[in-house]
Amino acid sequence: MLLQSHEVELDSVCVVKLCARKGRVDPMHSSTVTVSFGDGGAAKGKKVEVSINGAFCKAAFTDNRGVASIQHDSTGAAKVYVNGSCVGQFQAPGSTRVRVR
Repeated sequence: MLLQSHEVELDSVCVVKLCARKGRVDPMHSSTVTVSFGDGGAAKGKKVEVSINGAFCKAAFTDNRGVASIQHDSTGAAKVYVNGSCVGQFQAPGSTRVRVR
């Protein structure tokens, strides 16, 4: 049972969710989205967003291999958006591959 929850921002980069229950820090999860074009080439620099159970996580951008790592604190059914368009679904945490034009 969650008694109290607080978010603390550290160095304007890392957000840690603190819980009063047993004085623990809830773990963050990570999911990986690999984005490619129809010809199989890596889609570099694409904005990737993931919504888990309807709540959006912080966006990430694909690297030179077309891979984006998304940090999140929830789990469940996830939808993948690339540059604003829904392009796939998966179970988070996890990984998925999507294709874009």
